[in-house]
Amino acid sequence: MRGEELGVFVHGTVEELVSADGSTHPDWPPIHEYLSGFYGDFYGDTDWNDVVYYRLRPIWMTVYATEPDRLLARAS
Repeated sequence: MRGEELGVFVHGTVEELVSADGSTHPDWPPIHEYLSGFYGDFYGDTDWNDVVYYRLRPIWMTVYATEPDRLLARAS
């Protein structure tokens, strides 16, 4: 979305999948395999030493749109 047309607010917990020191969560290998398959060569060219992945486990989530009708019209 452009600008501040849509806000997503979440409360929950976060799990580090790939940390800044390079250590990984046991769930990371299949996620990495999926992302590699989906993004192909683009994904393989990324320098993973600069990327930190997190998984968000929300317990509460809501959204706010400044102009919901306009936003929905553009989405379709």
